[in-house]
Parts: sequence; structure tokens; C-alpha cells
Amino acid sequence: MSRITWVAGALAVTGIISGCATQAVRGNASPEEALALLDRTCGKTAPGAGVSELTGSVWMKANSPEASGQFPATLKVSGDERIDMEITNLVGGPVASIRVDGGKYEIRAHGKGKGGKDLVQKGADTWGGIPLRWAPALFLGRVPCPSDAQRASAKLRVDEKGSLVIDAEGESYVYGYRSWAGSPWPEKLTWRRTASGGAKNEATEVAFEFDQPDGKSNVAKKWEARSSRGEVKVRWKDRDVRR
Repeated sequence: MSRITWVAGALAVTGIISGCATQAVRGNASPEEALALLDRTCGKTAPGAGVSELTGSVWMKANSPEASGQFPATLKVSGDERIDMEITNLVGGPVASIRVDGGKYEIRAHGKGKGGKDLVQKGADTWGGIPLRWAPALFLGRVPCPSDAQRASAKLRVDEKGSLVIDAEGESYVYGYRSWAGSPWPEKLTWRRTASGGAKNEATEVAFEFDQPDGKSNVAKKWEARSSRGEVKVRWKDRDVRR
């Protein structure tokens, strides 16, 4: 039996997601229905569930202290911790690389340092105020979720807008949905840090948006993340998924 705590109240939800005439979450949602919604968001039936590795190409736009600009890129995502990305010019020539590995990142601008060497910038924990721990999952097609340890004692409810609200160890996750292929599909997430702590330069609130669900994989073809310190927008061109 799940250890997630159902919070009484806020049960008479409308279930109507803004901009969509179809009910994504039924009114008077029960604890069991809320747990099913959690599974659609973070469990075995969630977007990106079961994807362990992928390669592909994207178009990115970044605006943050770490890096800014618009550029095409090819990438490989390996598991839940590593991203290897090659930024190219418009004709496909490599101009820089970005590696994310275990919560740390390295940006290497080819030939931009002294004597024509690579210019290297390193950092950890956040990118534009956005927690870096979610980066591999986002590129694998998943929605950021509380960790397994957090979910074990989390409080769960559905609010009056039909959003799933999870309060988990000093963090709050609020998911919004649209109806797609006959089921709720997570299109928005607002994450907030509700207790002191967190990494240096980490924002206290990050908004995520997901769009263009893929008909085969259920994964968003477009996503973006915004904080008070920066934003990242990603649009997939092609993906090769391994499970």
C-alpha cells in the first residue's frame, strides 16, 4: 500500500483544464484516482517512463548567467545522470560542447581560449537557477518529480483546478494537465522550495511547460523551464530512444 498521504479537502475539483473542453481530471477525485494521476505523471505510465538512453538533435534557446543564445545541438543522454551535447553552427560544424554528469556541468567553447585552446567553464547544482538534477530526466522525456524517498512520505491532493499537488520534504510540486489520447497528460509544473536550504544560486520557484505530445511515445516534443535567474527552451528535431 502506498505511503503517500492523502490530504482531505479540495475534493470537489472541476477537472476542466484551461483551454481544453475535455475533462482531464474528473470532479470529486478519490484518493485512488489521485494516485492514478500520480502514476500518469511520475510512474510507469508517465511520459518517458522506461527510457534509459537516447540520442538525437534539438533546437535550444538559453538565457542564463551560464550561457545564452539560440543554437542547434546533437546530444546523447545516458541514464539519469549524464548528458553529452555538441552545439553546432547552422551548417552542422561543432562550436562548443556541454557535459552534465552527476550534478556537475562543463561548457567547452572550441578554440575560444588563449592560443586557440578551448575555453572551459565549470559549475554544479544549478543552471539559470534551475536544479541540475532534473536535466537528464527532462531530455529523456520525463517530467520532474519528487525522488522515491520524498514520495514515501509526501502529502498528495487534487486542488479545485484539477491540479495534482505534492508536498514533499520542503518542496512543492503542482502539476497541470490536458486531456490527450483519452487520458490526463502533464503539460505544466510549478516547483517551489518551501523550506530553507537548497543549492547555491538555486531559484525558489521554477515553472515548466510541456507541449506537442508525441503520438508514439507520449513524450513532449517541446519543453521549457523558467526561473527568476534564467530560462531554457528545447524543441526536438529527432530522437532515437533505447529502453
